[in-house]
This record gives sequence, C-alpha cells and structure tokens, in this order.
Amino acid sequence: MLQFFKEAAKVIEEAVDHLIEPLPGSTAANKKRAIQLHHEGAKLLKAGQREEALRVNTEAVELIRGLLSSSGNDLLGSSDAKTLREVLVKTLRNTGLALSQAGTHEASLRLYSEAVEAARTLPPSHLSSSNTDELCAALRGTAKALRALGRLEEASQADQETIRVWRNLAAKDPGAVEHLAGALNDWGVALSQEHRANDAIPPGEEAVRLYRKLAESQSSPVTVNNLAVALSTLGAHFTAVGRFEEALALGQEVLDLLRKSGAPAEVARALHIISSRFRDVARNDEALQAIQEAVDLRRGLAKTDPAMTPFVASSLDLLAINLSERPGRVEEALQIYDESVQLRRQEVARDPSTDNLKALGSAFLMVAQEAVALFDGLVDTNSSVMRELAMALEQLALELAGAGRHDNAINTAQRATQLFRILAEKSDPVATTDLTFSLYYLSIFLRAANRPEDALRIEAEADTLRQMIPEETNLVIALDFSLALNDLVSDLLSFDACEELGTLRYAEDLARISRRLAQTEASVQLGLPTVLGILKLHYTKLRRYEDALIVAEELVGIRRSQAVDEGKDSARFLDFALLGLVETLHGLGRYDEALGVVEEKVRLCRDMASGDKELANALDHLASELHRLDGREEEAILAGREAIALQRTLPLNDPVDSLILAQGLENLGVHLRIPGHYEESLSIAQESVDLFRKTLAANPDLGSLRHRAPKNLFTRWFAHALENLAYSLSTVGRAEDVVQAASESIDLYRTCVDGGHFGKLELKAGLATVLSSQAVFLRTVDRQEEAGFVESEAAHIFGGLTAVDAGITARSLRGLARDLRSAGRREEALRAQEEVVRLYGTVTPTRPALIQLRVDALRQLGKDLRVLGREEEAVRVEHEISDLEG
Repeated sequence: MLQFFKEAAKVIEEAVDHLIEPLPGSTAANKKRAIQLHHEGAKLLKAGQREEALRVNTEAVELIRGLLSSSGNDLLGSSDAKTLREVLVKTLRNTGLALSQAGTHEASLRLYSEAVEAARTLPPSHLSSSNTDELCAALRGTAKALRALGRLEEASQADQETIRVWRNLAAKDPGAVEHLAGALNDWGVALSQEHRANDAIPPGEEAVRLYRKLAESQSSPVTVNNLAVALSTLGAHFTAVGRFEEALALGQEVLDLLRKSGAPAEVARALHIISSRFRDVARNDEALQAIQEAVDLRRGLAKTDPAMTPFVASSLDLLAINLSERPGRVEEALQIYDESVQLRRQEVARDPSTDNLKALGSAFLMVAQEAVALFDGLVDTNSSVMRELAMALEQLALELAGAGRHDNAINTAQRATQLFRILAEKSDPVATTDLTFSLYYLSIFLRAANRPEDALRIEAEADTLRQMIPEETNLVIALDFSLALNDLVSDLLSFDACEELGTLRYAEDLARISRRLAQTEASVQLGLPTVLGILKLHYTKLRRYEDALIVAEELVGIRRSQAVDEGKDSARFLDFALLGLVETLHGLGRYDEALGVVEEKVRLCRDMASGDKELANALDHLASELHRLDGREEEAILAGREAIALQRTLPLNDPVDSLILAQGLENLGVHLRIPGHYEESLSIAQESVDLFRKTLAANPDLGSLRHRAPKNLFTRWFAHALENLAYSLSTVGRAEDVVQAASESIDLYRTCVDGGHFGKLELKAGLATVLSSQAVFLRTVDRQEEAGFVESEAAHIFGGLTAVDAGITARSLRGLARDLRSAGRREEALRAQEEVVRLYGTVTPTRPALIQLRVDALRQLGKDLRVLGREEEAVRVEHEISDLEG
C-alpha cells in the first residue's frame, strides 16, 4: 500500500514539474471529465477510500494541466480557464490530503504548495470569500505537512499568512470575521501541540474575543458552538501553563453556554472537560459529580446513536480515575474500567479503524502484553501507532523487570528505544524526551542484570540527549521533562536496590527542577508535594534518614498550608505527609516525636470530620506508636479498641477494606498480648487470620497492577498475621498449633520473596524473623534437629541482610525480641536483644544519627537482664548508656 502511494506521488510530481501536452478530443468534454473526476475524488476521499481517491485525483490533475497548458489554453474561454484553475486548486489540495493521510508527507507538501501557488494566480475578481477559503485551506494543509516533517517555523509562517489573508478580508467584509477567528483558534491549537502553550494563548484569546462579538450580534447555535470551542481551547492552553483557575472559569462558561442552547452531546463533552478542570484545583467532589453526569448523558445518547460509544468509554475512564482515589470505591472503579474496555472491544469489532484500535490499545496499557500484541499487529501497515507500541513495550519491560526477568526486560526495552529513536529523528523535542527516558529505563534494567558498563554507555547517551531539551528556554518542555522524570522515578519504586540502579539522581534532579519552577508556576506548585514524596521515599529506602527528614518536614509544611487554604480536600494529603514524617522519625529512633505527629493526625481527623474510616486508620496508627513506648500499653489498647469499633461500623464494599480491618485486628491482638491479655489476644488474632484467609481466597487477583498495589503486599500482611497468631497461641500452651501457624507464615513469606522485587529486603527480613521464631517453637515440641536447620537458614538470611545494612537486621531482631518477651520466652528474648545492641554498635560509628536507636536497645537490654536477676550486667549496660549520652 505504501509503495502504491509513493508511486502515485511520483506521477503527480511529474505532472506538476512538466506541462502535459493537450489531450486529444473535445476541450469541452475534457473539461467536463476533469470536473467529474474532481467531484468523484472528493467523494472517495470523504468515504475513506484513499487509494481510489488518489488514482482519480491524479487523473484529474493530469487532465486539467493539459487543458491549462499554453497550447491548450487557446481552446479555452477565459471563464473556463478560471473555473479549471479553481478546480485544480481543490484537486491538488484533496490529493495532498490523501497523501498526508497515507504518511507520504514530502509529496503531500509539494501538492499543497502547488495548490497555494495556483490559488495566488486567480484574478483579483476571484478573491471572494470562497476563493480566499480555498487559498487558506491550502495554506493550512501546507502547515500540517511542514509540521509532519518537523519544519515547525515554516509551518507557523504558513499559519500566520492564513491569518493575514483573513484579517485583510475581514477589514472589508464582516462575513470574514468568523473565518479569521477560526484561523486564530487553529493556530493556537497547532502551537499548543508543539508544546508552545504560552505562545498559543494570545491567538486563542483573540479568537475568543471575536467569537464573543459574533455571538452577541448574531446569536445562533453555530456561533454559540464556535464560541464554546474557542473557550475550551483557550482553557486547554491555560491548563498547559498551570493557570488552572482561569481554565476552570472558562470551562464553567462553556458549560453554562451549552446548557442553555447546546445539544446534549456537547453538554456531555463540556461536563467531561470541566471534571478534569475541577481535579486540577483539587475540587474532587465537583469533579466526580461532573463526570458522573457526563457518563449518564453519554450512556443515554449511545442507546440511539452507536457513534457515541467511544465517548462513553472515554468518560468511563475518567470516572474510574475519580472513583479509584476515593476511599472504599476501588472495586467500583475497576468495574467501571472493565466496562470501558468492553465498550472499546465492541467498537473495534464494529469498526476496526486505527482510532478505535488505538483507543483499545491505550486501555490495555495497564495490561502491557495485550497492548503490545495489539499495536504490533498494526505498526507494519500504519506507522502512526509507532509511539503507542513503544510506550506499551516500555510498560511491559517494567513489568518484566519487576518480576525479575531482567534479560526479557532488556530485550523489550531495547525494542522500545529503537522505535523512539525513529520518532526522534525529526528533532521533535517531545520525541527526544521520550527517547531520553527510554534510554534511562534501559540503563536501569542493564544495571539490574549486572551489566554496569553497558548501563554507563546508555546513560551517557541519555545525558547527552537531555541537553537538547530546552528546559531554560521553553517552560512547557521543562514541565514535560519534570513529569517524565516523575513517571520514571515512580515506576522505579518497585526496585529495592535504588542505590545500585542509580535512581536517586533522577529523584534529586526532579526535585531540583520542580522546586525552581514552583516559584512561578502554579502547575508545578501543585505537583511539588508528589515530587518531594518520591525523593523522601528514595532517601528512606537508602537509609539516609537525615536527608529524608529534611524533605519530609518540607512536605508537611506545604501540606499544612494547603490544608489551611483549601480545607477538607487537602487534609487527606496532609495526613499522608504526616505519615511519611513518622516513618522518617522511626528510622532515626525518635519515637516520642513520632507519637506527637500521630497525635496531630488524630486531632486533624477529629477536627476536620474526615470520616470514620480516616479516623479509624489514625487511631490504629496511634495505638501502634503508643505500643512502642514503655508504660503506655493500656493506652495503646484503648486506641486500638476505638479504631476497631469504628472499622466494624464501615461497609466492606471493597476487599481492600476487609484487609485493612484484618490488619487492624492483628494490631489489636498484639497490643493485648503485651500486657498479658492472652485469651482476648488469641481471639482477636484468630479473627484477623480468618478474615485475611477468606478475603484473599475470594479475590485471588487482588493486588495486580490494576489495583496500583503489588500483589505480595497483601500476602505479606497475611503472613505477618499468621506469625502473630502463632505467638498468641504460644501464650496459652497450644504448641502444635503454634508450629502449624508459623509454618504457614513461612510458606507465604517464601512465596513473596520469590514473587518479585517489591520490598524484597523487608520480605527477607520478615522471613528470617519468623524462621527464628519457628526455631524456638520447634524446640518447645522437642523437634531439635528441625529447629537447628530453621535457625541456620534464619542466620544465613540475616547475614546477607547485615552485609547490605545492619540496621535492617537490628530492626527485625528488635521485633523478634519483643514478640518473644510477650510470650514469656525471656532467655530467647535476651539473646535476640543482645544481638540488636551488637548490630547497632557496628552501625553508629558511621551513622551517628542512629545513636538513639542504640541507646534505646541498651535500655531494653538492661530491663531484660534485671528481669532475669542479672543485676551486675544491667549496671554495666547503664554505664555504657551514660557514656553514649555524655
């Protein structure tokens, strides 16, 4: 097919470059035939039959050229010649359009340029509004062809000429004002598509002013619709540069206009757009309400008009996004998403056009393998899906790497990079950005596969390309760069070895850019907290807790200001920021300060009337913090009981909600066990395990990528609940049941460790801890040999973890000692606590910020020694504490 278009283009080029000899036969008959061919070609093109349209238009061009040649012209009257010139302009333009649709842009440009020159030769008397429209249409086609070839400045010049032509005519003929407004609006759209949204605003604003005047003087459905389109377009430009409030105001004006006089389909479109505008300014309740109304309208329209089905699917996508961000509505969001995919499947079955296939493929990007298969079947015959295929390959590579299939990830990423490289050859800054970050992904996969030299080579190329992205001269490109970095770093959080994979520099780079741009750009101000959260998480993963604390405090400060200004919607984000601050304080052993932060969380939930679910979560967190501090066990139980009482009143519509309740029950069981409420602790622990088992069995796919949570996260929760059940069983002497529960916990931990990279260090620590516990439990039932094997495996795992970071092992053993202590296993608890002290002693000389953790470990060791009557050793521990604190 593509070869045919190339051959046709060559024929047309010859017709343009060389005048054809007059054709034999009647001049009048040939003129009539030429006009008939023109009309036939136009109909074929409109019907989507490009190949046939190109053949017919080619014949028409040859015939008209022959008639207009110097010798043939003697046989034509002046009016006939003028008519044929007009037909030639139209035919050249239609042929250029057909070639453009076929992707042969060089040939298309030649045809459009020919059409422009032919239009310029029309006598002045022919420069009516109609002929001006033809000239400007040819100029618009020229601009599009130039853009497709990456010749952006020339394209902009063609657009500006179109505007000048209409502006000159509008000065004499008010009827041309509408055309001028349309040309201005089109130019603004083109500039925005080139990521020049700031430059797009002036023509967009002028277009709106002209359409307003027209609507005021001659209000009609057409003028109102034109004004609505221009307002929506200008709103998109404002959104691109972060002027969200102004964009929202325009969106509201559009909706008000169309509610009065627009068709239901247009009202639905306005509702869809304003939903996004509401989301941009964090007015999430109004965003959800608007998109729900849009879905309802479009569903109703689709019942009688199947052409509305793609629009229903689009609004369902946005509705699913809104619902997924609502507590307890994730399952509903997934059902909506599935409905969207099914509608797109139906559309492809009805009309397998490129647009429908692209839409279905985009919906599959969460299921990357299916998206790759779909776009792979299209790209050979339709190069316009190349970018979609590359994106799908990139997503698939991430999933493969996350599953530990590094070689497959590298091969897939290399193919994505090759496609992005082809797209970037036109010097398009957006394509260059795509290629840059595709190379960064590839370098990370190479590092994960222990190929550092190859990774360095790829990184060097990516770093060079990054210098081509005009961050300083083009704000919008810089914003895109920031967003691309954001996506990159977010995707890499599934890898534990952040330091080895080199992702910290991306997080720091993103924060640097965002902090600078946030000083002047509202869009970056809104996104800065997300960027800081990513950087904090990286510092935390790398155990750089001091750096993490600085970022966490900055993040909390921003969220506190937003909560004061914006109220309840922003309070939830403050809650997340406070949670991150607590995590960082834990890493530094500053538990009293962490408790203060959590108490603020609880007050915030009560003061803002955030809802029972949010308050329950905060109380559960408070109970855990109190549980860490000596002498506050009963307070922990009270907070835990209040949390569970609230959680039991909530509907369990979402399986994740059931798991959160199960985890809350597990926590309460632990709090009850520490001060000796053994029977109640066992009852609660058993209820927790039963709820975990039931929920996970009924939802085997829970935790897939579509749920935005790694599957092994929920399995790990279950494994931990079984471990705590084992300890509760041990307090009432059910030794065989203890071993069985611990064995099941071990099996689940092994499944998680083998299932992917998410939290792998933490998972190994969890496995080693429960193995250590099982060794104690096995000795209780006189299974000494098994206990030795299990203990040896635990020691091996802890040894590997200590080589990475002794602090990880120390934290795990601290938890083990606490659990053993709560079960009355004082000797075993003492041995574990002694190892905790030893490990912190090896860490603090190089990480002095962890000195508080070492002091706390020593204090607990002193208590354990006194309980066992070893007073002299306890006194020596006190002296060591005094030396450290002095």
